[in-house]
Amino acid sequence: MNYCTIYGINVKSNFCITEGIQIDPVDNPDAYVEMGIVPEFIKEERKNHHVAEFRDKYCWIYIEGLGYYYIENGDHIVIEKDGNDSEYTIMTFLTGLAFALLFTQRGFVPLHGSVLDYKGKGCLISGASGSGKSSTAFELLKRGAIFVADDIGMVDSTNMTVNPGFPVQRLCEDQIERLGFDKSMLEYLGERKNKYARRLEPDEYIYEKRPFDAMFRIKRYDGDELICKEVTGADKIKIVAENVFCYFFISDMKMKPQDMMRYMQIATKVRIFSIMRPRDKNTLDEIVKYVFDRMENL
Repeated sequence: MNYCTIYGINVKSNFCITEGIQIDPVDNPDAYVEMGIVPEFIKEERKNHHVAEFRDKYCWIYIEGLGYYYIENGDHIVIEKDGNDSEYTIMTFLTGLAFALLFTQRGFVPLHGSVLDYKGKGCLISGASGSGKSSTAFELLKRGAIFVADDIGMVDSTNMTVNPGFPVQRLCEDQIERLGFDKSMLEYLGERKNKYARRLEPDEYIYEKRPFDAMFRIKRYDGDELICKEVTGADKIKIVAENVFCYFFISDMKMKPQDMMRYMQIATKVRIFSIMRPRDKNTLDEIVKYVFDRMENL
């Protein structure tokens, strides 16, 4: 058996979860992840061309060419392979979608974005693909922020903290070139993502819960000026809901009153800022200054 810490919990598995921090065996792990066989009823549902099902105690997803992910009770994930995708691709869906669903069952809100620490305060940088989210996060890291999580912030809305992710950055080819990394020293994650993984050194990240103080949502638009403003009112709840990781999957889960309550708790207690950046203009320096200025004044 293998043991690791990932997203702030201790996990036992019958294979090595390479992106986690490997630890000695523990008596009472928080979750068990296994390569195995999913319940038979899922195969029957699949015969009816179903690709996912979400219930209170369990959910499952089938990914073409990859296989099944079955998640139950917030403490158990079963992966059954049904294709020829690489182990890296299997791991990417495990540490992304599957763990997001597991933490949803545990009462967390998995928000899509890069989590950074700046002078003891935690912030999440969110945005759609191509928005400049990753470039902004990398520039903030270069200028004094510290890495907490790369793609998902597992938010505990009861005490407004965010669990750490794992010490791996996933990079696109253009980011690798821009940052000057040696591609041959990175792990290729497969054609589905066309990304590479870079494992961080111990002094490059914080692996403990951080306060969740601010969220910056970045969007591109066709104007000429950078528009930055604080979001207020009901728009805050909308932004939180829209940034739940893999929203198109999780939104199919039956919305329970406590789910909306968690979104409202985050919207009430966390400062949320909107950054609209011109599509064809480099405003990275101004964005970084805006983020740091807001964090300084929280």
